[in-house]
Amino acid sequence: MSNPAAAIGRTRVRRDILAPWPSQAMLGLLDRDPDGIGEDDPLPLGWHWLYFNEPLQASRLGTDGHEARGAFMPMVDLPRRMWAGGELRSLGPIRLGAPAELRSEIHSVDEKRGRSGRLVFVTVDHTVLQDGYQCVHEKQVIVYIGSQPPPPPPPGG
Repeated sequence: MSNPAAAIGRTRVRRDILAPWPSQAMLGLLDRDPDGIGEDDPLPLGWHWLYFNEPLQASRLGTDGHEARGAFMPMVDLPRRMWAGGELRSLGPIRLGAPAELRSEIHSVDEKRGRSGRLVFVTVDHTVLQDGYQCVHEKQVIVYIGSQPPPPPPPGG
């Protein structure tokens, strides 16, 4: 196994022009008027997740459908990853229709033992900036876990 902690301090910067369309599509999904948001309107907290996406070739995806490990997230030899927690803080408005930047950094990698075996927790700090100002700070905690045991056979089966 490689050393997952070697990824601490690894950074990635993604830039995007925050076109209104993804936010309008989200409003429609929520059964609200898609025209209720447009250029220069503030982006609702958490909706930055609709942006800063990069198209990836299928060969760059892991078996779980996420970007293959080692590109940004550390190489962890456990097969499953799940969201374990996080924190989201608004520091200022993000305006639609304008460029923005997402800076991500691997903050920590901690290995622990639980009832289900070995666990690796990776904390990633994300900051959304626009016009040089920090608008959102997010901390994500991802946990890598072992394979889930198969369910027991049905009774009488």
